[in-house]
Amino acid sequence: MKLLTPRSAALLATNVESVYVAGCTAEPTTVLDVVLDEPDLWNNVHLFGSFVPGVNNLDYTSCGNLQKVSCLFPTAPMRKSSNSGLLHLLPLTYYQWYRYLQSESGVKLAYVQVSPPDPEGRVSLGLTADFIPALLNTSCRLIGIINPNMPYLVGSRLVPLDRFEAFVESDDPLPEINFYEPDEIMSRIAGHVRNLISDGDVLQLGLGKLQTALLQMLGDCNDLGLYGGMISDAVPKLKQQGVLSKGVTTGVALGEKTFYDELSQIDDITFEPVSVTHNLEVTSGMDNFVAINSVLEVDLQGNINAQYLAGQQVTAPGGMPDFIEGARRSRNGRSIVALPSTTSGKNQTSKSRILSRFPAEQSATIAGDAIDYVVTEFGVADLRNTHAGQRQARLVAIAHPDFKDALRDHCS
Repeated sequence: MKLLTPRSAALLATNVESVYVAGCTAEPTTVLDVVLDEPDLWNNVHLFGSFVPGVNNLDYTSCGNLQKVSCLFPTAPMRKSSNSGLLHLLPLTYYQWYRYLQSESGVKLAYVQVSPPDPEGRVSLGLTADFIPALLNTSCRLIGIINPNMPYLVGSRLVPLDRFEAFVESDDPLPEINFYEPDEIMSRIAGHVRNLISDGDVLQLGLGKLQTALLQMLGDCNDLGLYGGMISDAVPKLKQQGVLSKGVTTGVALGEKTFYDELSQIDDITFEPVSVTHNLEVTSGMDNFVAINSVLEVDLQGNINAQYLAGQQVTAPGGMPDFIEGARRSRNGRSIVALPSTTSGKNQTSKSRILSRFPAEQSATIAGDAIDYVVTEFGVADLRNTHAGQRQARLVAIAHPDFKDALRDHCS
């Protein structure tokens, strides 16, 4: 292995036009910290990244004197940065982003955090196997940050040492996220979603509190599977209970260090790249594939907003469109979206998250005809095989009581 200091590794990008930095727990923090301290190390670099809000929280627009930053999610530090004009949000789903990195992005150099090597001369991608495999079979130069905190997972991708140009050693803590205990509203929402799940289903769950709340309610289920982009810390307990007999396939694991340590003791969770986890041919070919995701707003036709708050883009579709389409085509598949009926109301008047229509300048993330069920704390709107008037009535029925009359006034 060729070992470099973090600064020497950062200097490899000096004359490289396009650089990828991994996200989630694979974020190469020890190299990025150097560049944040010495921005002149990277000049006119086009930075690519798969950053997750709430997990990867640097201002990546300040990582050097950049040409631009291309990514999917607008993390809060980048939105607020004085360099925010450098931020280019690409309107791609996760699967499309993977294909773009693989064939069109022109990424020449990538930094990724990996496990220590095994006796056979391989490192594991560990907890984050989502996008780096897109670059493995290209001419992209790889720089690995070997970190003993990244678990060597036999169910994750193993990469030979000779695929890397050089390595950096680091013992930085891995990024963590605490999903906390769900509040009363989220628990009620999860309870309604739980009633839509049957034994034998294969579940895809989006990131966040809904996943945490719902997983805590599945202990009495049988023969479930998890298949999707991310798992969190309720999964090991369900495996021990025998609930997940159909297996667990994911691209990323996110939680706290205790969860990461638990996963290092489990050898039958499979970590796959987005080309597998978000592949429509795979998900649509499964029976009973159920896509369950949180969204921001829904209008009275069932159209979904999963990107904008008050006209500002705060997140991105991510893998949701990929999974919803898979559920739509799966035999006995279902697509479920969930949301609180109102905004939190902190420091402002509470507003309904069920709207009569979206603003003219705001397009829907997902069209209503792709959604089977919409869930709030007030119940479930079954939108399958409904005409416009039925959809409106069913969505009004699960709105907050304070807003039902106003919504009815907009019904046809």
